[in-house]
Amino acid sequence: MIKIKKSINFVMSREGILFAARKHIKDVQKAVAWMCVELYERGKNHDHTKIEYVDELHRDLRHWKGDYKKGNWFQNHHLTERHHLEEKCPSDVNMFDVMERIADVCVSAKAVKGEVYDDLIDPQMLVQAYENTIDLLCKEIEVQKV
Repeated sequence: MIKIKKSINFVMSREGILFAARKHIKDVQKAVAWMCVELYERGKNHDHTKIEYVDELHRDLRHWKGDYKKGNWFQNHHLTERHHLEEKCPSDVNMFDVMERIADVCVSAKAVKGEVYDDLIDPQMLVQAYENTIDLLCKEIEVQKV
């Protein structure tokens, strides 16, 4: 929970402006810190199904002779991992899903092919992610009385 104090109305003297600006900056820093933790947690849990279902992945890789996308593991992985937006975009998609996808695309493409491929995302999905992220953050903010 991000706790901030309600802003008070006061005469806009130089000191008052500085006080309000410093309070606002501290509040934004709290929100950004929360976002950093949220994104860090995404990184910690990224592709968890590759670890949790390694036996199924291994079986599918052998059975499908490299085309593991036909197997059960791939379907489970792409339908449960939120950052796989091309297969199943969650109704509550948010910018953390998008940022995890960006990290995934860049890291995997650079490691495998040495360059990043075009990865187009529906602009309307980005608008929805933006709006959902605002809702998500607002739910984390508690305004306390002065």
